[in-house]
Amino acid sequence: MNMNKPSTHETSSCHKTSYKVCQDHVKDNTTVILQKDVIDQLDHQPGDKLSIELNDHGECVISNVKYTQVDVDFEPDDLTWYMQEAHARDITLNQLINDVIHEHLRDDKHN
Repeated sequence: MNMNKPSTHETSSCHKTSYKVCQDHVKDNTTVILQKDVIDQLDHQPGDKLSIELNDHGECVISNVKYTQVDVDFEPDDLTWYMQEAHARDITLNQLINDVIHEHLRDDKHN
């Protein structure tokens, strides 16, 4: 039996960068502007979406999100239920379906 510690290796890298914080007191909002080099590092293309979340350390994590098209078939009664549920949650049907798919993928990953 091999009792050696498993080896580890760096799977990501971080880069220091600069950004601008702009406050619009008329609209009462704040905008963070990232420099072009950050966008280039994200490999962000026009039409791509960014995910912005706060992690457990209070850091803002920005990730480039790549989408995959998934065809979903519904029975008419099921489609009606999903449409009503999306309306009740004040989200789009597409967002509700994405949330349900992601929830099932997370559940499968943890089981």
